[in-house]
Amino acid sequence: MKTNIQTIFIDLDNTLYDHASQIVPPLHIQALHALKAKGYKLCMCTGRPPALVKEHHFEDLIDWDGYITGIGSYVFDKNFHTLIDHSIAVDDVAQIMNYAEIHELGVVGFGKKVKFASKWDPKVQEIIDTFHFKDVKIHPWHPADHLSNLLLKPNDPLKPIPELDKMPGIVPIYMKNWIEIRANGISKYKGIEALMNHFHEPINQYLAFGDSALDMEMLDCAEIGVVMANGESQLKRLPGIQIAPSCHDGGIYTWLKENEWI
Repeated sequence: MKTNIQTIFIDLDNTLYDHASQIVPPLHIQALHALKAKGYKLCMCTGRPPALVKEHHFEDLIDWDGYITGIGSYVFDKNFHTLIDHSIAVDDVAQIMNYAEIHELGVVGFGKKVKFASKWDPKVQEIIDTFHFKDVKIHPWHPADHLSNLLLKPNDPLKPIPELDKMPGIVPIYMKNWIEIRANGISKYKGIEALMNHFHEPINQYLAFGDSALDMEMLDCAEIGVVMANGESQLKRLPGIQIAPSCHDGGIYTWLKENEWI
């Protein structure tokens, strides 16, 4: 495939890392090393904030050239110099926590260094189990916490919540299993813009792999966007999108091999 692309952005959960087996498939590790050997820049692009990246040692998989974490809240170059640092505003977190308390919803919150749940209930446990989060403490939110992600699991996560939608400082993302909330003005694609400027490369001249609604903008804006077969159906309807086999089956490696990238 003839292209001038030099940089590749890869989502982690259910794109690079398979939750079913709780490993990065060996074929994916092989693909990362093959790409580096060919001189491509590889950048992690994840909803996980730094604390949850380090929890599974994803930073040790390869010599990454950049890190987009917390859905773009925290962006670093390869030496972990900060390019973006944008947590959810304290007043906005307070409003979200108040809404959750009124509606008896547990909140799972993450930031640069903190991870907690506001209370335990089966829905909170489902979120923790889905991502295999470790050592999540049950305790009240503290205003000193700097948070990038808040997750809620109401009965119908796809149903918009007016109280959240009208808050200008946040963006609620309605997903099939929960609602994920981030600060307004940040996204994975904003992180990509920061890193591509840092690399002095054209903004959209990149290849990206993803699977969820959090990846929609980065895939849609990519010169080549690839969604995993296990990804959400709305992504597979994006114009020009390509589809790789599932994460579980080492789909990144297979797509790269079939399209002569490695």
